[in-house]
Amino acid sequence: MPVAGTHLFLTDQHLHPRNFATAFLLFATVAALERRPVTLFWIFITALCHPTMAAYGTFHIAILAFGSFPGQGAATFAGIPFGVPPNPIWRKAMADRGYPYPFTWAWYEWLGALAPIAFFAFYARVGRREGMALFERICNRLAISTSLGIVIAVFASEYLQPHTQTWARFEPMRILHFPYVAFLLFSGGMLGKYLLRDRSLLWASLFIPLALGMFYCQRLEFPSSYHIEWPGRAPRNEWVKAFEWVRENTPRYALFALDPRYMHRPGQDYYGFRAYAERSTLADNEKDTSAVAVFPELAWQWNLEVTDRENWEQFTLTDFERLRKKYGVAWVIVEQPGVAGLSCPYANRAVMVCQIP
Repeated sequence: MPVAGTHLFLTDQHLHPRNFATAFLLFATVAALERRPVTLFWIFITALCHPTMAAYGTFHIAILAFGSFPGQGAATFAGIPFGVPPNPIWRKAMADRGYPYPFTWAWYEWLGALAPIAFFAFYARVGRREGMALFERICNRLAISTSLGIVIAVFASEYLQPHTQTWARFEPMRILHFPYVAFLLFSGGMLGKYLLRDRSLLWASLFIPLALGMFYCQRLEFPSSYHIEWPGRAPRNEWVKAFEWVRENTPRYALFALDPRYMHRPGQDYYGFRAYAERSTLADNEKDTSAVAVFPELAWQWNLEVTDRENWEQFTLTDFERLRKKYGVAWVIVEQPGVAGLSCPYANRAVMVCQIP
């Protein structure tokens, strides 16, 4: 389930620190509601997994469990230095990342951002009617924290962004993630309590099609890979096979170059080279923009390395030799049928691992 226009899912499909952080935030929430000191421990563990998730989750937990007022949050925010002016290359890196800027969102993404607030208000009324005082209080405060979080995030992303690069890079609209998790849990609870109850056929009628639909969508999204990649299982994806060959057969400190948009190539299925090959490569135009967004000082080198590989599909031996001379690139990964003049000790149906002479 996507979280409005934030480019996040409730939980990631792969093993991501954000999944652990989400679980630890839920533990912290329960501990905070019970006013137990272990709350700080869970927040600390969350921060070790994902610092921004910890910061945004703590914002909601503080209002949820201990109470707060909109003025307090705004005053705290106003007291933080606004940072340094954005450099033009950083702006270029952020140009393809519309999700940190809520004013560029489509209407349905804004509907997704505001809908949980309405549902929390509705659930609070149900809690009041049914005598569930704690549930009513939690829903009311989540409505407040979500509303306040959106206001602060919009101010930071849209009104401060022309003057500073400090706030947009932290993608403050992702403060919606924690309310979405709570919204889904509460909605499931309400559905079970008032509609499904103990009717096994209704449960099956809902969740079997839901599971099958999710399975079908994931097969469409990653068609060249196993649905579940068990540890120790040989990869099915041709790109991953090449990456693993690189790990086992090339010098440890070898520098590689790939198409800056290689993750979007047919059959690639969004696998990262560095994680599988355990080798360095020139910056890409996909995941490395995330690093540039958070650390603007990297923008100049990122832009240089990406720009030098424009028109990668038309590269010849001369272009690869230029990369070797300028950056020290010794190896490249190219798609079939390869490039004349390169020595390629490994090849499969999709790609070739080649050494620049």
